[in-house]
Amino acid sequence: MIKEALDVWMWMFNIGLSGNEVLIYAYIYDCSSRGRVFKHSYQEIADSIGSSEQTVRRAIDKMLKLGAIKTCINPKDGQRVFVHSSDYIKDVKKTDYTL
Repeated sequence: MIKEALDVWMWMFNIGLSGNEVLIYAYIYDCSSRGRVFKHSYQEIADSIGSSEQTVRRAIDKMLKLGAIKTCINPKDGQRVFVHSSDYIKDVKKTDYTL
């Protein structure tokens, strides 16, 4: 599934990610913040943002280490899925972005 639009919020640039990592995080955040289960493959994510599968794998590994995303098991099918970590971002979102 290739998305036509992706919301990238200003606070996403302050969670220790850069470039494509922010796009990948925004993609995961968009799906998991609306109560949907994010279970796209690395290649699907790469195709959606115009990146390589290797870049997606590295970015997701980094996000897992930072705690920006976490994995859980989908109770419906037992597959591992990624979700954003609200604990990690709650203080970052409070930053004032007025110019």
